[in-house]
Amino acid sequence: MRNHFKNYDSLIDILSTHKLKIKNKQLAKQLIQERTYYALINGFKQPFINSQTKQFTQGISMVDIYFQYGLEQRLKNILLTFLLRIETRYKESIAHQLGMNYGDIFENYMNPSNFVGKNKFIHDEVDFFTETRNKLLTKRNTTPTKHYSMVKGYLPPWIFLHDLTFSPINSIFKLLKPVLKRSVISYMLYDSTNFEKSVSSESIEMFNYSMALLVEFRNILAHNSRIYRSKVNLFEKVNYSILTLFLGNSCISKEEFDEGLGNSDFMCLLLLIKILSGPLDSEEFVTHIVALFDDYTESNSHLTKLYFKSLGLPTDFISRLAILDNNLANL
Repeated sequence: MRNHFKNYDSLIDILSTHKLKIKNKQLAKQLIQERTYYALINGFKQPFINSQTKQFTQGISMVDIYFQYGLEQRLKNILLTFLLRIETRYKESIAHQLGMNYGDIFENYMNPSNFVGKNKFIHDEVDFFTETRNKLLTKRNTTPTKHYSMVKGYLPPWIFLHDLTFSPINSIFKLLKPVLKRSVISYMLYDSTNFEKSVSSESIEMFNYSMALLVEFRNILAHNSRIYRSKVNLFEKVNYSILTLFLGNSCISKEEFDEGLGNSDFMCLLLLIKILSGPLDSEEFVTHIVALFDDYTESNSHLTKLYFKSLGLPTDFISRLAILDNNLANL
């Protein structure tokens, strides 16, 4: 039986035969041990490989590959931080509506009559959330759901939803009655705590697309997958005219959109994070992205620009983020 196993020294020898510069074999071995060959080499070699010879471009070293690995890890940390903050805003806005309209008892706010859709689907979803609640109550470790239920004797929505992840939260949103959906969207888009600002049908369509996109990218990041040329296939689709309601005409042109820019890709993710982060976090997000770009550009401008190009971003993506202001006033 053939064994494809290679020890660390053999892996380093293979890289050397493919013309990767390795000045310090001990450091290279340590990087492979601690970051893994698959994540480090297979994940980041593509921009440096000659497609004809399958050799590394002349002068490329292990340090260059690790440079891009480190850049992506720091970028992932920023994205996850702000996606989690958006998730928290989303949970709170839905929990607020459930509590305000149906009270703080689980059986009341999770009553199937509160939701819209096909009857069997609604009951299946409510059964899922009931089962989720029961599992949280019996976990060995204390969860907010378990602690609050034991101490207070009931489980309000702002506690239960805290224990849910992005995807099931989005499922609850899709079940809400239209008037409650509009209130959630009003808060997420306008930070409107009185929920009186009107929400157009186009805004609802764009919001559904946005949250589906964020869920998919959050899963990519949470599973530590590479974000190189990341693009997701969504059931929800959006056309350019609706996209510009959120982004304005200055961020992405129609020609760029038709070629794929801003269409369920990484550029669209960056723009949507800024839009949905709320007034406390929106500018901070851009500040973190700018600082990341500046720090790595100062260290190695060529490799930094090469990395961001590999994500399918335009060279002026930071300035486009910076001008993404006041477009929501037109929704």
